[in-house]
Amino acid sequence: MSIPTGFETISTKIRYFHWKGYPGKSLPSNFCVELLLELNLKESMVETLWEGVQDLANLKRLILQECRNLRELPDFSKACSLESVDLSHCERLSDVHASLLSLHSLISLNVRCCSDLKSLKSRYHLKSLRELDIDYCKNLKEFSVSSEELTSLDLSETLIEELSPSIWLCSKLRRLHLFDTKLHNVPIQELSCLTFLKELSVSNLQNIDNVSVRMLFDRLRSLRSLNLIECCNLTEFLDNITQLSSLEVLNLEGCSGLTKLPVSMRDVSKLEFLLVQGCTALRSLPELPPSLGVLDATDCISLETVNISTISSRPWNNGKKMFSFTNCVNLDVSAIEEQAKYLLQKAVEEKEDVKVCYPGKKVPEWFGNNRTQNDSDTVNLSLSSHTLEGFIFGAVVPDYLGLKLEHEFLPPVIICRFGSKKTEHFLALEIVSTGHVILGSPPYFAEWILREIEENKENHEAATHNPNLSFQFRMGGFLPPPLPTFPAEEGGVYPIYASE
Repeated sequence: MSIPTGFETISTKIRYFHWKGYPGKSLPSNFCVELLLELNLKESMVETLWEGVQDLANLKRLILQECRNLRELPDFSKACSLESVDLSHCERLSDVHASLLSLHSLISLNVRCCSDLKSLKSRYHLKSLRELDIDYCKNLKEFSVSSEELTSLDLSETLIEELSPSIWLCSKLRRLHLFDTKLHNVPIQELSCLTFLKELSVSNLQNIDNVSVRMLFDRLRSLRSLNLIECCNLTEFLDNITQLSSLEVLNLEGCSGLTKLPVSMRDVSKLEFLLVQGCTALRSLPELPPSLGVLDATDCISLETVNISTISSRPWNNGKKMFSFTNCVNLDVSAIEEQAKYLLQKAVEEKEDVKVCYPGKKVPEWFGNNRTQNDSDTVNLSLSSHTLEGFIFGAVVPDYLGLKLEHEFLPPVIICRFGSKKTEHFLALEIVSTGHVILGSPPYFAEWILREIEENKENHEAATHNPNLSFQFRMGGFLPPPLPTFPAEEGGVYPIYASE
């Protein structure tokens, strides 16, 4: 084998070796590894590292990420100090040498996206392994690795049909993800004993039902994130959800049998994300906690009533708040419009960015005369002498866009003109479906307008100076180069004054 240029001058006492994109099929036989602490060959062309057993007593970290030609690993039985191994995206690696999974020094192992890997098994209950990433190993069928220190395990996007009993020995697990596997059931009694869990994600499990969820709520009280995806035998939640006092994320996407959530939802005081997309049997949403920042009820086609008026518009760590009722075709629109008005008025007062989206052909009646009329896409606004605090804006995405430009992203854009000055604001950066209304309270857009108004007043001596504003509502291209814009179906602006 020809030795890649550069190896002739490498010291035999080297401790850290990093060669991104190393071109050789293996390391040369004279490459000294005895003192090596870290070996990083990320994105290299290696098919194997070396032949036989090397003295790796000092090696602590091995990085072979995206070595897409790597087919096998050597014997690591003498790597008694090895702590971290990254094999992610080694797409041709079909096996992990058994010696690697016998190292009690190993703390982290990442085999994410090793698409040829079919089995990952260890004969030992490891002593130090804390993090194990196996997701997107799409051909992995056999898994049996455990550790008394394991805190994170992700088996998502694998072919695993049954969980090894050894998993339930991992009593310190804090993160367990089982998205999109071939599992049909998990032992609920054993799962509920993992009392340190903070994140739990499962999908398509037949034995996730009302009874099993009650048991989980009773035992897993440290949960911060709970994802029960497409668990169709779950029909309702019971009031003991309040025992999840730290819960921040509740994802029930695709739970098509779910008919209702408990009244006690309002007492889940730290909940920030409630995701119920595709819960097609859900008819109502109860009063929700003030802490909520994102509610996604997309495709809840049976949903009729909701209550978002109790949600606080105050700041939260994730910034913008969004409440989406996309394709909720049976929703009581008049009720959601009044609740949205109350919520958005509070948002203007708190200078927070809040958006509400729901099916509709017109902006709410409470916009009054400040709506686009006839064929015009512009609203001319005369301001009151009262102190202006901000605005609520509304726009309707026209139906024809879905036919005319189905592959383009054309969000609603508001173009504000004040005298010779002009600015614009995209009312939504998310994709908004045709035939839907989007309402928002963009604080930074309002701040620019208010600042221009004040500067204009200072430049006029007349105390009665009453400036005019115009707002144009278009559907505009978001990404460059600028795409043609089209008029929104309807647009409206609702000024908020300090006396309101």
